[in-house]
Amino acid sequence: MILFSSGRLTSASRDLLPNGGDQVEFGRQLYFAMRDLEAEGNSRCTIETGSGEVPDYAQKTVRLHCGKKYLVVYLQKERSREEYVQLNLEMSSSPIP
Repeated sequence: MILFSSGRLTSASRDLLPNGGDQVEFGRQLYFAMRDLEAEGNSRCTIETGSGEVPDYAQKTVRLHCGKKYLVVYLQKERSREEYVQLNLEMSSSPIP
C-alpha cells in the first residue's frame, strides 16, 4: 500500500507474510526483516505496543520503529473467525519520534 498527500509520498507498507503462513514462516520473515533493518544501519530502534477491542473485533499491535522504517505485527481476531497474524514492513516520509 502506498499513500500520498498533496502529491508527495507519505508512507508505504508491504505485507511480509504470504496468505496461510505458519509460525515458522512468520519467524523467518521477522528475522530477515530485522536483519535488513540492521544492515541498513538501523540498530537503534524503539518498541511500541497497543491494543483495541470492540464487540466483534480485537487487535493487538507491536511496532519496531527504526528511523523512517518500522516493522508492525498485527494480531487480529474477528468474531467467528480464527485469530490471525500479519507482519508488515512500513515506511514513513519522516522519521518516527
